[in-house]
Amino acid sequence: MAGIVAEEVIFGSAKVTSGASSDIKMATQMAVAMVTNWGLSEVIGSVYHGVANEDLYTHSRGGEHNHMSPHTAELIDKEVKRIIEQGYNFAKNILTQHVEQLHLLAKMLIEHETLTC
Repeated sequence: MAGIVAEEVIFGSAKVTSGASSDIKMATQMAVAMVTNWGLSEVIGSVYHGVANEDLYTHSRGGEHNHMSPHTAELIDKEVKRIIEQGYNFAKNILTQHVEQLHLLAKMLIEHETLTC
């Protein structure tokens, strides 16, 4: 989510690039796995649902019906959204606190395209 936030801070929210959709997709995939496969949600608990991202909204798994109730699917959806929003807010807090360094980094990347340590 830091990529989206960085673009918002540097260019403004109206000028976020299409790369943001890739960040959102990756964040969503990670959050779904955290909640459904890794048991990292206090709301859902340590239960393996084995849900692929594409299956979360269709309630199916490879043509088979997923044995998840609509209520559980709704809870998972809310948890995924909460995790993504939490990551977004965390990134925004850090990048706005360090906006001068962010601008310097953006300037250096524009000048050099690649940075090494």
